[in-house]
Amino acid sequence: ARREAEDRFTALVRNSSDVILICGGAGQLRFATSSAERVFGLPPSALAGRNIAELVVTEDRGRLKAALGGELRQRGASATLELRVPRGGERMRVIEVVATNLEDEPAVAGCVLNVRD
Repeated sequence: ARREAEDRFTALVRNSSDVILICGGAGQLRFATSSAERVFGLPPSALAGRNIAELVVTEDRGRLKAALGGELRQRGASATLELRVPRGGERMRVIEVVATNLEDEPAVAGCVLNVRD
C-alpha cells in the first residue's frame, strides 16, 4: 500500500500543470518539477542550485527576498506573491506563488513554492 501511495504521488507531481519548487532559506533551488520548464524556460536540472530571485524580473526580486527573509522564516508560515517572469522574445508571464515554510518536514527541509502560471 505504501509503494502504491508513493507511485501515485510521483505520478501526480510529474503530471501537475502547477510547478513545485523547493528552496533553502537563502532561496537556493533544490528541487523543481518538470513543469518548471514551461514557466521558466529551463529544465529542472538547470534550475538546481540557482537562486529563485534570478528567475523573476529585477523589480520583483525585492518582494520575493523580503518574503523569504521575513515572514517565511517562521516554520509553517505561508505567503502568496504575484511575480513576473521574463521569457525572452515571449511576453512576460505573471505567476502566482504560494510559499510555505516546511523546514520541519524532514523530506522537504525547506520552503515549498507552488507556482501557477
